[in-house]
Amino acid sequence: MSAPARPAANATERVLAEIRAGATVPAVARRTGTSEVFVKTILDHFDRLGMLGSAASLCSSDHGACSPGGAQTEAAKISCAGCAFAR
Repeated sequence: MSAPARPAANATERVLAEIRAGATVPAVARRTGTSEVFVKTILDHFDRLGMLGSAASLCSSDHGACSPGGAQTEAAKISCAGCAFAR
């Protein structure tokens, strides 16, 4: 008989998979059945551990608005609206 699944680990793995796919925080929360607070907490935790690399590595839009002083073009403002990494 296999060990019971760990729900928190499974939720974390699902959240990370959605983030790697470029989903926004609200989309990740909706798709994984978690809250936006949970998603933001996961992002903050992995950022503090230095495991996120850079926000640009997680961005699927490639507009570069993720970093302070990043692109502020109209396309970036529209594409990156609501993204937890856009500043």
